[in-house]
Amino acid sequence: MDWLDRVSIALIVFVSIITLSMMVKEQRTQAKMISEGKKKVLPLVENKYKEVEDFIEKGTYDEALKRLGEIAEKDPEGAAKSKLYKARIFSKQGNMGKAIFLYRQTIETTPDLLEFASNDLNLWDLIEKGIPKMQREKRLKPNDEKVAKLLKDLYFLQRKLGQGCD
Repeated sequence: MDWLDRVSIALIVFVSIITLSMMVKEQRTQAKMISEGKKKVLPLVENKYKEVEDFIEKGTYDEALKRLGEIAEKDPEGAAKSKLYKARIFSKQGNMGKAIFLYRQTIETTPDLLEFASNDLNLWDLIEKGIPKMQREKRLKPNDEKVAKLLKDLYFLQRKLGQGCD
């Protein structure tokens, strides 16, 4: 191996370490925000979701879901983003299965929304709490396909958000 190979390898290792440290720092920042209970979960990108944000903030989820339906009906391109908001509502309501399904479906079919979804602290919280819970369920019910699917979806979301995999 000549000196050029060694320099190249050293640069690759250096860049990898920097990238990894940045990912760890971002994960710690997200975890800190979750533990501090930061309120702003999804950034307000468009005014049409302002009313939805207000309904979610107040806990009037039925109104928020109704408004999301109207938005999706009027703007087919907004349907995917509406799904992310619906997933957030289901997560807040404790319906982990529906939330995980919608998050995965939306991120899988609309990768452009990955960055938007990654700002959702409910999604990070769902992954952080859901994986250990589903791992316990999997040990208790090893043949339960629903549990296996939820765990698989959580791992998919974790990988997509750059947290790595257990």
